[in-house]
Amino acid sequence: MVLKALLFGIDGLISNINQINYFVWQKVLQEYGYKLTYQDYLQLFLFEHAPNLLIVLLPYCTIDEHTTIVKAKEDAFLQLISEMDSSQLHLAPGLLQFISSCQGTDTTIVAVSDLPIKQTTALLEKLRLDQLVRNSIECSRV
Repeated sequence: MVLKALLFGIDGLISNINQINYFVWQKVLQEYGYKLTYQDYLQLFLFEHAPNLLIVLLPYCTIDEHTTIVKAKEDAFLQLISEMDSSQLHLAPGLLQFISSCQGTDTTIVAVSDLPIKQTTALLEKLRLDQLVRNSIECSRV
């Protein structure tokens, strides 16, 4: 049997992505007076897209402010990733070897993520996986 494609969720590629996202959301929301706990993050942000959540978490903000907050989170995420050493991003054990074993085949390797494509690309570049995983799909677009 020939594999045509392998789809990997970013949460499967990088085991500590939730901690990174939590840190960034906590920092951004704090500026608007919302104290985000890790438990709140896990219960809310893993199951709902940020723009919808902000309506509930920050109902006094306008839609334009919500858009600004989401953009600030995206920018803060990219900044944090650019400052991190790749060793701070924990790849799932054995994943690199598995993906590498597909090189030279006709198998398409795709990263699937709730993150915007720009953030997914930054993560793949930081991990030096961008040459192995050349395609990304944003879950909200599927």
